[in-house]
Amino acid sequence: MEILRYVAVSLALGFLAVWASENMFWFLPPPDLTVLGLLLTWLAYSVCAAAAVSAVLWSGSGGWPAAFLGGAILGYIVEGVVVATVYDNFPWQLAWTSLAWHGLLTGGVVLALGLSSLGPRARAWRWLLAGVGLGLWGVFWPLERQAEPDLALLLVYLALPALGAILAFRAIRWAGRPTPPRWVLWVAPALALALALFMAVAYPNPLRLILPLILGGLYLTLRRSGPGAWPQPVPLSHDLPVLILPLAAIATATALWITAGAFNTSLPLAVLTSVTGLLLLGRQVWRARGTVRPSAS
Repeated sequence: MEILRYVAVSLALGFLAVWASENMFWFLPPPDLTVLGLLLTWLAYSVCAAAAVSAVLWSGSGGWPAAFLGGAILGYIVEGVVVATVYDNFPWQLAWTSLAWHGLLTGGVVLALGLSSLGPRARAWRWLLAGVGLGLWGVFWPLERQAEPDLALLLVYLALPALGAILAFRAIRWAGRPTPPRWVLWVAPALALALALFMAVAYPNPLRLILPLILGGLYLTLRRSGPGAWPQPVPLSHDLPVLILPLAAIATATALWITAGAFNTSLPLAVLTSVTGLLLLGRQVWRARGTVRPSAS
């Protein structure tokens, strides 16, 4: 049963990561998108999410630090092992997108807000603000893709998966903090390590040596961030406001496309989120300094 709970949490987090880190990042669906491609992406993200879940369970952490730092761990595995974008444009890519998007936006905003215990009005306003920000990000994508936005496609690509996100949030709450056997917690990290070693041999790059240092530092900070509670089950009405996020993003981007046309918003928003992610990471490191806690398992 505990293994199933661990797998359920990993699959739910993998789905949320695909929605928040892939669909929301690209904003407009790529022309070669297929159902099989989406399923394979979900599988890859779920394995990376499982590695992050293992780190969180080992550390005994919870709450916002677990969402933010766990999201960053997932991000660096995705961007530094599954693909190699973290080594491009060094050192800029060290923060973008692993920390700035996967850690800050997917983990620190979408996951943390979706699992928060805030009241309905506070959550609704935060989802609205996040949606407006996402819409500003999406404004530039027609320039990148050289394509006309299609409202129906946006609703399918961004809003429809929000229904799955609601189920994912509920699954994470329902499962509770899983306590699988120790060997289960090592499976996903071992798969990530095996792939990392293969990629290092197939595509040698001395910058790959940075990744273990980053992941080790993130785990140490996570372990020293203090214990946190797992989110508790809530009524369905608690999770429904997540629909505000994609609808606000689509409305904001569409309004700007109609009134001002597509224009480049990517660089300022990338810089803003990268700096914010680095500052918040520095804050977590500072708050965790000198704290030594035994591992949870």
